[in-house]
Amino acid sequence: MSSFTKSTAKTISGLFIGVIVISFIFTFDSSLNTGLNTKLGKVGSDDLEIRDYENEYNFQLRMLSFQTGGQQLTSEQIELFKVRERAFESLVSKKLLKQFSMDSGIIPGAASIRNNIREQEVFQTNKQFDLVKYKSLLEQNRYTPSGYEEITKEGIQVERAQGLLQTNIISKSLAKDLLKIKENKIKVTGIQVRESDFNSYIEISDSELNEFLSKEENKNSVMAKFNTRKPTLDKPEEVLASHILLKGDDAEKRIRDLRKRVNPSNFAKLAKETSEGPSKTKGGDLGWFGKGRMVKEFEDIAFTQGKGSISDPVKTQFGYHLIYVRDKKESVEAKYEDYEKEIATQTIQATKNKEAKKLYNEVTQKLISDKSKNNWETISKKYSLNPYYEIQINRLNPRLGVIEIKGDDAEKLFSLENGQDMVINDANRTTVLVKNEVVEGKEIKDEDVTRERNSLARALSGKFADEFMNTLWSKYSVKCADRTLNSRQEIAQCGL
Repeated sequence: MSSFTKSTAKTISGLFIGVIVISFIFTFDSSLNTGLNTKLGKVGSDDLEIRDYENEYNFQLRMLSFQTGGQQLTSEQIELFKVRERAFESLVSKKLLKQFSMDSGIIPGAASIRNNIREQEVFQTNKQFDLVKYKSLLEQNRYTPSGYEEITKEGIQVERAQGLLQTNIISKSLAKDLLKIKENKIKVTGIQVRESDFNSYIEISDSELNEFLSKEENKNSVMAKFNTRKPTLDKPEEVLASHILLKGDDAEKRIRDLRKRVNPSNFAKLAKETSEGPSKTKGGDLGWFGKGRMVKEFEDIAFTQGKGSISDPVKTQFGYHLIYVRDKKESVEAKYEDYEKEIATQTIQATKNKEAKKLYNEVTQKLISDKSKNNWETISKKYSLNPYYEIQINRLNPRLGVIEIKGDDAEKLFSLENGQDMVINDANRTTVLVKNEVVEGKEIKDEDVTRERNSLARALSGKFADEFMNTLWSKYSVKCADRTLNSRQEIAQCGL
């Protein structure tokens, strides 16, 4: 069901974050092109045309529609996925790269522009450039040949500027040296203890708790903390449901036929056999969910139908559903009296730093003096610690789970003999490490070096491209209407 929960928005919108479109996109869509020379804003000396924005916006809509199964996006989804802002950012990115290209002397010649146009499939018939088709399409979209040549020139400039950002600057020798460091591996057992972890283990007696709550200022403080936490303590209404999803032109007929056969006892079996959604393998099981997780049409039915019932066909943007509500939980509002002692105890414990430090020192000494797995497991279970046993780490990234081993400490760890241990004392934190054994590295082959080189180049070029675009935003003036935007984060102020 994850494909049609609201979490999809995060995944889909992530496709646009940090991406600079390489090729200039020209969308033939006469329904959007009005021929009006209306300006949306400026990038440096370059105008942002309404028509260009509409073409980009239309392209983003089609791209998102493809990602969500080919269905037309609703107005709510367009808002959720921030399509307008993404289209504007993509258009501005192209204009910024064009400005950078011009300043860098990247100016395509007339021959390059003509060849680029001749190679565009939209102007070809039987894989050959068709001059009649070319002129006809330009006329339909209210472009002159010279105007489209200028657009093509801009596209070439953007593509060449993008190419500069993707240049592989990682040498083979560097990639090989890094691989050698990565292949320098050992197995390590370790545990980390923080002083702050022990306040919650200080016991508070009933008499101390009652005395604390007898003071009005303390009780008011506890009440204030409860009110702050209450939204997370309240338990919302939830539904446990399964569904069958059918898609396609004949989905409505098929799901109505299926509704005649399905019942609570055979629902899971029929879901496995017929459903076309991702929960098919689990018999349509969606687990427990609250309001706001599912699309509105699905949610409205799931939360209004009775426990143990199966719905009539429900249409959503994903297809047709049969919804089986297996169980329900009513909402429960948190009450102060149920949480008063818990919050008061936590408040008192937070002041017990002296006692927490003493307990921290005692536990640390027990871990250091006896490094057996049985001892560590016993202590970890009592104090909710997280030990790591015989975890493989390498010299390039000496990290043991959440434990980062830095600089000289990493050098010392790798130089230990098998079975030796070391203790790292930082401010209010102790790490105990045991070197178990050296792991023999694999032979480094040419294909390994190439793979590592390309991987590093992609990581660096992506980071560089993002920082580079931020630099261009600050270098060239970007305006939306009469408002100057200083960064990509301010696009929302445009009111698109």
